[in-house]
Amino acid sequence: EVFQGATRILGGDRPLMLFECTRSGLQAFNGRAEEIFSLLTQRFGYDIYLMKNWLARGAPLDLPAFEKAMVYPFEAFNFVAVPGPKPGGRS
Repeated sequence: EVFQGATRILGGDRPLMLFECTRSGLQAFNGRAEEIFSLLTQRFGYDIYLMKNWLARGAPLDLPAFEKAMVYPFEAFNFVAVPGPKPGGRS
């Protein structure tokens, strides 16, 4: 809901973000990891990283890796969303 409410900022200012995402949090609000991932990556053109991968200049997560990070044994609850090229080729 926070990301849905921040569409102007995500689409315009495009800040780098640190966000928490857990399976229990998603379940509490009837959300799905796929919704968060798709909204950020496809609609707003962000890449999502584990903090350690972003700091090491590693590759962004794909959807299966994003979902897996939240399954025991947990790899992360905090993720970094980094703006990439704007969707539609606009910078």
